[in-house]
Amino acid sequence: MNLRTSHTQANYETYRRTVTASTPCFLCDHEDVIYDAWKLVKNQYPYDLIAKPGTHFMLCPKRHIAEEYDLNEYERGERDTIIRYDLSKAFSCMMLNFGQARTHKSHLHYHIWINKD
Repeated sequence: MNLRTSHTQANYETYRRTVTASTPCFLCDHEDVIYDAWKLVKNQYPYDLIAKPGTHFMLCPKRHIAEEYDLNEYERGERDTIIRYDLSKAFSCMMLNFGQARTHKSHLHYHIWINKD
């Protein structure tokens, strides 16, 4: 299932063709909204079929880790606090892609957005 418009999907596919194993992690390079162990990064290739414009972000740990089980106790606790007290009040949805649906496999991230009306 594709959640992007054809224009955004084409831009995304172009980006994917340029990524190699030596490409720096774009999630590590961005610092939009910073928490202690986490950051909220604006998605450059949003799910614009379902998300209001400008509302698709990714919550990712500052530490470059791939899976939820790699989180330490502090990171899990802060993530849960951020979700409960910040994100759940401001956004509609939160999603974690698995397996093949997950393009950026080396840095854990959750998709967060406000649904279109």
